[in-house]
Amino acid sequence: MENKEVQNEILYIKQMIEESKKKVFDNGMHYITWGILVSFACIGTFFMIQTENYSYINRMWAVTYITGGIISFVSGSRQRKNLPITFLSKIIIGLWGSTMLIMATMLFAALYSPYISEEIAVLFPALTLSLAHFISGIIYENKILKISGICWFASSFVFLFWISSYSLLLFAVLIIALQVIPGIVLYKKNRHAEL
Repeated sequence: MENKEVQNEILYIKQMIEESKKKVFDNGMHYITWGILVSFACIGTFFMIQTENYSYINRMWAVTYITGGIISFVSGSRQRKNLPITFLSKIIIGLWGSTMLIMATMLFAALYSPYISEEIAVLFPALTLSLAHFISGIIYENKILKISGICWFASSFVFLFWISSYSLLLFAVLIIALQVIPGIVLYKKNRHAEL
C-alpha cells in the first residue's frame, strides 16, 4: 500500500512539472516584436551614421525601447491573465528584463561615451542575446533557441574583429534570423498547441 502511495505522489509531481512547463511557454511574440523593432533601429542607425546625421540616433533608440516596452507590458499583462506566474515564468521575466537593461545600458554607452563606438556596440548585445536565448532554450526545452544562442555567441567573434558601421546591418540581419524567425516558430508551435 505504501509503495503505491509513493508512486502516485511521484506521478502527481511529474504531472505538476509538465503542467508548469506548459504554463511558462512563450508564444514568441516578444521575440518577434523586439526583433523587428531592433532590426529597424539598427538599419536606421546605419543610415544616420552614413549620412552623418547623428542627432536623431538617440531619439530613435529611445522610441524603439519605449515602443517595445509598452508592447511587451501589454502583451505580458494579457498572458499573465491567462497563465499563472510560476517560478520558471519569473526566471524568464528576469532573464529578458535584465537582457533588455544590459542592451539599453550598452546602447547608452555607445551613444554618449567617447570610449565605445556605435560600430562595436553590437558586440555586447550579441553576447547578451547568446546567453538569453540559450538559457531560454534550456528552460523551454527548445532546440531552436539553444541553436540561436550558440549562433549569437559565434557572431560576437565577427563583431569583435570587424569594427565597422556595416556591423549594424549584419546585426539587423542576424536579429531577423536568430530572434524573429525563432519567435515565429514559437508562435506557430503555440498556435498549433492551442488547436
